[in-house]
Amino acid sequence: MLIEILTPFLEQYGFLITLLIGILGGEIAVITLSFLAANGILPLWWIIVFVTIGQIISDIIVYGIGRSGNLFKLNKKGFYSKAYKKIDVMASKITNNFFSTFLYAKFIYGLSIPTLIYYGAKKYDFRKFLLFDIIIVLFWMAVIVSIGWFAGSGFSFAVRIMKNPPVALFIIALFMVFLVLVKKWIDKKFKNMQKQ
Repeated sequence: MLIEILTPFLEQYGFLITLLIGILGGEIAVITLSFLAANGILPLWWIIVFVTIGQIISDIIVYGIGRSGNLFKLNKKGFYSKAYKKIDVMASKITNNFFSTFLYAKFIYGLSIPTLIYYGAKKYDFRKFLLFDIIIVLFWMAVIVSIGWFAGSGFSFAVRIMKNPPVALFIIALFMVFLVLVKKWIDKKFKNMQKQ
């Protein structure tokens, strides 16, 4: 099995892998690492510490790209103009502050990097950026690692249940009854809405 082949490699270089995934990876990579941690393949603290450090390093680099002025060269070539306009609207009309804008952008796939470049280009104060970035990355990590951890724990639980067929059948039947009840409740609500 692939995990058996990778386990010695992960045990020896896992901290470095988690740091690199923090710098280069995204949500899916962090969820995958958390899934592995829930199954005892990696220590959870490696993910929390090294991915957080990697995310902060990555955000500083991207912010620095925007601050360097190279953004405007990209913008002239059209690589960044659409995202720039959307971020400008979000930053100025919706939230009107860096913390809220970046918090929203961190959880919207594909918007984090353009937002960091945007604030770098706007010469947003680096100390404030770093403080807010640390807070937002810690919050983001708590959410993303929790998703991966619970998915991994659920997978392990499902594997254990499947080893006991009567329990597995009971849980499947219970879940099906739950789905039928939810469907009836939704149908009832929908009929009530149509009457009004």
